[in-house]
Amino acid sequence: MIKFLQFVERQVVLFDALEDAAFSKINDMSGFGTIDYMLQKVNNEQLKYHKHLQSLLKNYKTRLVLTAHPTQFYPNVILAIIVQLGKAIENNDLDKVRDLFLQMGLTRFANKAKPTPIDEALSIIWYLEHVFYNVVPSVQSKLSSEMVNLDIGFWPGGDRDGNPYVTADVTIEVADRLRNSLMRLYYRDIQDLRLRLTFDGPYDDLGKIALKIKKDQYRNYSELINDLNSVMVELKEKYQGLFSDLVRDVILKINIFKFHFAKIDIRQNSAIHRNVVHEILSASGVNHDYKSLAGNEKLDLLVANWNINLNSANLTDEMANEVLNTIRAIAKVQKLNGKQAIERYIISNTDSVASVVEVLWLVNQINHELDSESKILIEIVPLFETVDDLDNSYSIMEQLYNLPVYANNLKALSNQQTIMLGFSDGTKDGGYLMANWAIFLAKKKLSLLASKYSVNVTFFDGRGGPPSRGGGNTYAFYQSLAQEIEAHEIQLTIQGQTISANFGTHDSAIFNMEHLLSAGISGQLFTTESSIIEKDEEELINQMAEYSLEYYLQLKNDPIFLDYLQEITPLNYLAAANIGSRPAKRNKGSELKLEDLRAIPFGGAWMQMKQNILGYYGVGSAIQKLLSQDRMAMHKLQHLYQHSLFFKGLVDNSMQSLATTNFEITKHLRDDPKFGAFWQKLYDEAELTKELLLYISGHDSLIADNPVKDLSTEFREQIILPLLLIQQYAMDKLRKMDSNDESYETYEHLVKKSLAASINASRNSI
Repeated sequence: MIKFLQFVERQVVLFDALEDAAFSKINDMSGFGTIDYMLQKVNNEQLKYHKHLQSLLKNYKTRLVLTAHPTQFYPNVILAIIVQLGKAIENNDLDKVRDLFLQMGLTRFANKAKPTPIDEALSIIWYLEHVFYNVVPSVQSKLSSEMVNLDIGFWPGGDRDGNPYVTADVTIEVADRLRNSLMRLYYRDIQDLRLRLTFDGPYDDLGKIALKIKKDQYRNYSELINDLNSVMVELKEKYQGLFSDLVRDVILKINIFKFHFAKIDIRQNSAIHRNVVHEILSASGVNHDYKSLAGNEKLDLLVANWNINLNSANLTDEMANEVLNTIRAIAKVQKLNGKQAIERYIISNTDSVASVVEVLWLVNQINHELDSESKILIEIVPLFETVDDLDNSYSIMEQLYNLPVYANNLKALSNQQTIMLGFSDGTKDGGYLMANWAIFLAKKKLSLLASKYSVNVTFFDGRGGPPSRGGGNTYAFYQSLAQEIEAHEIQLTIQGQTISANFGTHDSAIFNMEHLLSAGISGQLFTTESSIIEKDEEELINQMAEYSLEYYLQLKNDPIFLDYLQEITPLNYLAAANIGSRPAKRNKGSELKLEDLRAIPFGGAWMQMKQNILGYYGVGSAIQKLLSQDRMAMHKLQHLYQHSLFFKGLVDNSMQSLATTNFEITKHLRDDPKFGAFWQKLYDEAELTKELLLYISGHDSLIADNPVKDLSTEFREQIILPLLLIQQYAMDKLRKMDSNDESYETYEHLVKKSLAASINASRNSI
């Protein structure tokens, strides 16, 4: 069976390579959603939209934040083979295809050990070097904009939420790796320029520039641009501007990537900061009971002790010193790679005003150690994830805007405030419909609040690959944002396999970047009634979301829920597989608590079972309850689907989740004495939701709007089926087997091997 799994793994690679090679043939690279399509629409309307577009581009941005959780299963050597295989297929080079298959047959697919945070960073840097470095400037050049409209963010080495292996030293090393990688690319580009600009003057000047890059003598990116501008002037004055476009292309890259390549975000859990502040105040003799204080008491104490002497604290707590060293690392990276290299600090589980102020207080203490040039100016970004936190976000932000110490920091940042909203944890907490609706309402209220306080708010979406974690059709989502929601900048995480699936090749990266860019611009440029949700429609969706939450919580609170997760799903094997550096749980206890379980393994476990509850559970029952109370409800929902892009996106993404469910794989559980009734509950909800959503949409199939994706999903499900059957067989054996049995490890290996292969085949399964 192991050999069979290895065979299927390679079959998956072939299918990936075939899709990648044919990408530009099966997708219209100038069609709907692309920049070319948007610009053509603008040109057709002439002055009506042209001036508006130029005005939008002065302030509009899209930031793609690359994350390493879950880590791509393919090692870099396999990624390189996939790229070569795609090119060989495209060129119809059958000999090369055969050689690459022979090479792949002898190459290890799995990680020997858990990847370190540095390994994860290097995996993502591979994409920066081989794809993003050329694609981002290519997309940017299509826009006649003086401003850079595309940003790249980076979480590996910066995200330490629940990951003890991401330390201050790791952050510094990752920043160094990013800079060094970028400098090598700049050096290569300058040398390539010298091959064309072989005439007197520019040739020698470029040689000097290359040498300065090699010796790392540029203090900042502006110095490098100034030297290249001098070459441009010389070309214009002496050589009629010959090849100046090539120099201009390199300057564009430097304007985009500067000296940092990608912007590292620091992220940590609010509970850690609270403990650290408690330790510092206690060690300094200021207060020994900080954690037990009420919210207002915490704020009063912090403001009253805004400047304390850390040297007098004599800290011995390891985590406290690590957090302070992380802030010192920010200063070091900003000094080396520029202020934009690390420009924000994200706080997970922001549940109070103190959660935010504590980080600002800690930064202030470190700033006392630094000289004026090295002082840290950083944006504090609250992350609201649970349904309750989303509901409280308005109150928290309003108190922050009115707090002088926070308002002063905002003023230094030109009143720019980023707020992160977590789809993954929100869905885990409140189910698919309520999480998406709660985020929509939070954005709407927070936009109004920001306007009231003259704050430029940006929403940063923590989105995963599958629709159940905020993935799905992102173009439709961002185009559908209501006019009341601030959208001058789109920011979202690009996680795990989504990087390789959507941005793994030149063509796919251009296509998907353009769709994200044009979605936000088009949503503001071509305002239509479809982006407006009327009050009575809001009330209808709100009622539906409340009902869905009720049914989802009933499921989560079922006494059998955790047992099903641990005994039936491959949750424990996802945690044990070498797919990421981060532990699956936030606490170190052996007992599984749902609140401690990370959203990614939680969702991944359901995806492996092909039950996908996070994409639909509660939706069907909620609609059914609406129908029982209002005989016109179905007509209203059908009308809403046809006239509201937001609601259509909700329905379509849920149907996409349902398209990849397959209860036949686990049908044997129907007769299980312990879990049979629970399995039936999941099955019934999936069938009910499928029936009702198809009726609302008027479609015959679950992915009717995207036939290419429909076919791709169908083929991938065929590839994945034997893997999942083997996985179910192996887990069934393990449940009935003693852990001391000599075959136990073999079956465990089967489960882990099938996990890696099936996740790669699905491309957006966790």
